[in-house]
Amino acid sequence: MVNRLIYRFLTILSILLISLSYLYGQEPEQKIQRSSEKVIIGGKIYYIHVVEKGQTLYSISKAYNVPEKEISSENPVLVTGLQAGMVLKIPFVPASVTNTEQEARDTQHYIYYRLAVGETLFSVSRKYGVTVDEILHENPDLSPDNIPADAEIRIPRKKIVPEHIGFAVQEEPSRMHHVLPGETLFSIARKYGITVRDIRKLNKGLKNDIVPGQEIRIPSKEENVQSFPSANDTVHIQAVSAYPGNMPCDTTGYLGADRVWKVALMLPFYLKENERSYIDSSTTDPSTGKKIRKIITRDPDWIYPPTINFLSFYEGVMLALDTLGKTGIHAQVSVFDTERDISVVDSLVKTGALDSMDLIIGPVYPVTLSVIAQFGRMRHIPVVSPLSRRDDFLHFNPFAFQFRPSKKLEQRRMANYLARNFDNNIVVIHTDDSVAQKEYNRIKDDLVEAFSQYVHPEDASIKEVVVPQLLSPADTMNNIEISLDKYRQNIVWVLSDQEGFVSEIVSRLSTLMKNYPIQLAGSSDWRYFENVQLEYFYQMNLHLFTPQFINPNGKKEKLFFQRFRKKYYTDPAILSIAWDGYDIAAYFLSILNKYGTAFADCTGSFYSPICIGNYQFKRTGWFSGFMNQIFYMLQYNKNFSVSLVSDVYKP
Repeated sequence: MVNRLIYRFLTILSILLISLSYLYGQEPEQKIQRSSEKVIIGGKIYYIHVVEKGQTLYSISKAYNVPEKEISSENPVLVTGLQAGMVLKIPFVPASVTNTEQEARDTQHYIYYRLAVGETLFSVSRKYGVTVDEILHENPDLSPDNIPADAEIRIPRKKIVPEHIGFAVQEEPSRMHHVLPGETLFSIARKYGITVRDIRKLNKGLKNDIVPGQEIRIPSKEENVQSFPSANDTVHIQAVSAYPGNMPCDTTGYLGADRVWKVALMLPFYLKENERSYIDSSTTDPSTGKKIRKIITRDPDWIYPPTINFLSFYEGVMLALDTLGKTGIHAQVSVFDTERDISVVDSLVKTGALDSMDLIIGPVYPVTLSVIAQFGRMRHIPVVSPLSRRDDFLHFNPFAFQFRPSKKLEQRRMANYLARNFDNNIVVIHTDDSVAQKEYNRIKDDLVEAFSQYVHPEDASIKEVVVPQLLSPADTMNNIEISLDKYRQNIVWVLSDQEGFVSEIVSRLSTLMKNYPIQLAGSSDWRYFENVQLEYFYQMNLHLFTPQFINPNGKKEKLFFQRFRKKYYTDPAILSIAWDGYDIAAYFLSILNKYGTAFADCTGSFYSPICIGNYQFKRTGWFSGFMNQIFYMLQYNKNFSVSLVSDVYKP
């Protein structure tokens, strides 16, 4: 119980990674008594040390035989300086390891690591990028079959050349590019399928304002090949396109004219849960003690709640079929209830129910989608993921299509937007859990890449605020306020889709608006929040990217409203997935009708006038599937309206 309380107390330590200068206290050092209190956090043993007046980081380091740098890395709160009353995590070093032994260690060539409970030599070798044999060679007394608990091992350090931001010149094969009028570093990088960082590496001192006629060295890079088919793989590379070389997407006639396309619509309708009656055995006969079985008839209008959302999608598909039929495009749609059960989907594959399909829409959930995506790959049948934002099913599957762009792509778009506003103070806020930190580490690379197109990343103001979930409101306010700038616009990107966390942070930011100019940045999922005070979004001019924008006053949207109302006697909600169902059916049946089943190579330039939105699909990798690249940027205005910052953000 004590350890648990200590652990909970530790989790409220704030991690504020911003550029600050700090000084440690200059009070006289005093002798330090090693703490006897130890806890295990993340499988690692720590001492819990409460800083007293007069203690310094140096004296604490000597008392525990732990380098100052290691203590600082384990306690990011020290960025604000060592203060009396602070609670520090000190990595555990057995008392048997004396100061003399510690100083005698060859820390330049080796890492001294103490195995946590449950760790193996293999897991440690993966962690530090060495082999098990290398570890055993440096620890001759260690038996791999009998490793004592809490054993300390010596790990050879790998010589790693620090990776610079990307302005150093590297010798590698290259070609020369003569800058044309209107070209930028970004457009040139896109032309050659590389990054601006790659160009800068070969062109030391290259500035952003390039001029026509200027010569720039371009690295000669091979295609990024992810993997190759094996000898037993039934998928043939020739099946990716029906046309060798470039498919004539602008001249091809209507290959699907007068054909009825077979489409499978796979959605979790949960038909069993929607039965009109059920048996209630919740009461007992007091005289016999036996359960009383009653047949309960449900209300005729009752629908199982999870079914309602997917019925909207189905309604959108059916409305699209009506519209397409009037233009001469016809389809035979087979609807399958996938529930959320992988065995149901597997049985559909085994019975051959999907063998003759020209197009498969769904399933919705990744666990069932993976089965159908693999089936489509083997049978050369296009499979469309309608709602999921996970993109792993696209890998090595040229017949897979993702309608909603991935979260990673959305975040990359936001990084590019922030880079275009490089003269502002950029603040990124996220929680302290490992998933959020891993996500930010990836986004940090995107930010560096994006900012390097406009300014040296070191000259940009990008601050990270990590908020522990158990942090007190006062501490939350302090950590956020320290990161803000009174004299510049602060663009605050709250990197979370957790409604509770977003609500808390946004409410805190609203109290700081009187002293700091703040513009809020969020994610497309925020549009579906129900318990956040929306006035905060409007007050702070929330900016977010979304793959779909429905304008109630738009010409196409008004026509959709009329047709939907006429067919279903109700209006679709603005955020209803009925719009997705309509556009998916309209887009893919239109492109099938024009190019036939080998339409993949034309998705990047195809436009369907029937669709409400705009869509552009791009292959995610060599021999991989296609993801929609289109985003809209929305801005919440102080007059409580939502407007487009720009019509379409393309890759």
